[in-house]
Amino acid sequence: MDDYRDSLEKFREARERFVKALQEIRQLRFLSGSANFLLCEVKDGCSASVLTEMLLNRYNILIKDLSSKKGMGKRQCVRLAVRREEDNMQLVAAIKSILR
Repeated sequence: MDDYRDSLEKFREARERFVKALQEIRQLRFLSGSANFLLCEVKDGCSASVLTEMLLNRYNILIKDLSSKKGMGKRQCVRLAVRREEDNMQLVAAIKSILR
């Protein structure tokens, strides 16, 4: 049981660091998250579909474009998965490089 608690605590800490790093990206607005998924709005001229396509083509990173989902209106939103610490930081660096 202690291994489970340790793993859960490490995941929570990694998730918090991931959210904090995403909040530092000016063109991205963290909206919400539960479990291992985070909802972010892409702002300042870049669309969710462009960000999704560029991440896949340039970095082989797949995220979910939610801009065409019912209820999103004109918001440009993406869903990100919380993964291993290295993967999370690689995604943050890739997003920064695309949105700068």
